[in-house]
Amino acid sequence: RGGGGGGGGGEPSGQKSASAFRMLSQEEFEEQENTKVSTGKRYFKFTKLSDIVSMAAYRQGLTEADLARERLMRAALLDFLRGVMNMDPS
Repeated sequence: RGGGGGGGGGEPSGQKSASAFRMLSQEEFEEQENTKVSTGKRYFKFTKLSDIVSMAAYRQGLTEADLARERLMRAALLDFLRGVMNMDPS
């Protein structure tokens, strides 16, 4: 849904077509499907991925070294998640 697709069979060989797919807005989806979308549960008070990862509570009783290691792990997790969600890594 959300647009025509490229790659059907009408392209000359060796040429790539740009994707014609796009994400529908909530309003477009509701109109197209003739339904109302229920609002999802809010699990975090933050809206940015970096805030969610960095502001999550740390375990109690961590030493300074453990806290530093936890911050590095969270930074690595954030880098990984951003890479996974990047649709065009170039």
